[in-house]
Order: sequence, then structure tokens, then C-alpha cells
Amino acid sequence: MVLKLKILIFSDSHLHDEVFTNIIETVKPDDIICLGDLGNKVNAILKDAKIVKGNNDFEDLPKSLIYEFDDRK
Repeated sequence: MVLKLKILIFSDSHLHDEVFTNIIETVKPDDIICLGDLGNKVNAILKDAKIVKGNNDFEDLPKSLIYEFDDRK
């Protein structure tokens, strides 16, 4: 069985919420990983995203992430 997923990985959006919100709504990914530098508070569209802290993030976010899929890391 082949399982296909769309995983959107991005970083350094630096307050450009409208741009990545449009991308997320267009791509409709199965999962989202943000590698930091959102530059603002995590908005509602990213509530289920996996996010790590960048040097311009001031929220309490993890500094690392282990992504698990189908018992694989």
C-alpha cells in the first residue's frame, strides 16, 4: 500500500501571515512543519502545525522536533 501525504515545510515567514495563509489554503497539506521565525503569535491556521522556535520567535516554542510518521522518525 502506498500512502501519499502533502507535507508543507516552511520557515522565516516574518509576519507575512496573509502569504502563508493563502499558500496553506491553496495547497491543503496533510501536515505543516514550521522551522521557525514566524515573527508573531501562532495564528489559528497553524494551531495544529509542528513548530520549532526560531531566533525571531518570542513565544514559548520547542527548540527541536522529532517528526514521526507510520512508526518512523
